[in-house]
Amino acid sequence: MPAVEALRVEKVRKTFGGVVALDEVSLRIDEGEFVGLIGPNGSGKTTLFNVISGIYKPDRGEVYLYGERITGLPPYELYKRGLVRGFQIPRLWKGMTVVENAATATRVLYGESPVDALLRRRRWIRWESNLTKSLHKMLRKLDILHVGLNKADSVSGGQMKLTDISRALSGEARILLLDEPTAGVAPRLARDIFDHLLRLNKEGLTIFVIEHRLEVLFDYVERVIVMHEGRVLVEGTPDEVAKDPRVLDAYLGG
Repeated sequence: MPAVEALRVEKVRKTFGGVVALDEVSLRIDEGEFVGLIGPNGSGKTTLFNVISGIYKPDRGEVYLYGERITGLPPYELYKRGLVRGFQIPRLWKGMTVVENAATATRVLYGESPVDALLRRRRWIRWESNLTKSLHKMLRKLDILHVGLNKADSVSGGQMKLTDISRALSGEARILLLDEPTAGVAPRLARDIFDHLLRLNKEGLTIFVIEHRLEVLFDYVERVIVMHEGRVLVEGTPDEVAKDPRVLDAYLGG
């Protein structure tokens, strides 16, 4: 059976003043893949994620999600279509608990409707009960249920990252973009985070991740895309990329 295309970027260019951040970038991610994006600082990785996720509009080029052109759509529209973005510094509601943060990302919130809240109370209560059960199950899967009632700004850095991932799951993500999910996290916890991501990937979630800890990333992803000076330099398996002299030259030069 042929692979289903989840994400496609075609000849995307993005400049800031006279600086070319992305120069004719093209790539494809298939459904169910776990792909890493690496490159020296300033190579265009985060800019590419910002274009894909609707934060930036490209100067030219196209982005497709499951065959639908999504170029320039705002992030909330992409979220509705199943593309969810995580940031290097988790953007959590710090005054809310971990479980409340996860709950805010659910697609349907019956309690927001006065009609449902006042006239369809039984359905609302039933939905709230089912949501609570699913959130508990999800937080247990991510090993953060024990801090579920803690404020989001009182948990560890690794738990904040996992809370951010929990929101993607609550939002029923089809493809998850993560920008350095292990930044600022201890080495052991970095592998714990990638263990969780691998399990989610095996359950069907497509994952595209920027990561600087290559010794961790290469043990988990099936394919690596390398960027350098705004272009895709190399792509292949972790072993192929690690042995490619162009990659070493790019990092030494960066």
